[in-house]
Amino acid sequence: MGIQGNPSIEALDRKWGNHWRAGCQSELQWYSLRLEVIREIRRVAQAQGTGEDAAMWQVSLQQQQQTRCSLDQFCKLLRASRKARG
Repeated sequence: MGIQGNPSIEALDRKWGNHWRAGCQSELQWYSLRLEVIREIRRVAQAQGTGEDAAMWQVSLQQQQQTRCSLDQFCKLLRASRKARG
């Protein structure tokens, strides 16, 4: 389940592929940035051997308490970090 009862990005991708976000530049940018959070949640879950729910809370706390930046800026930091890791 996504935000406010809407479908999650993963559910939209499974059902519609990239068609649900095609043709709208703002939607593509939103998707691209939020995908960084999804990747980080999965990376943390795998690295720590925890479930994605626990990893989600950990990433959320990281964003709120450690970086203290907007979600948009946090996504950009995650992207830069992922690219630096190779």
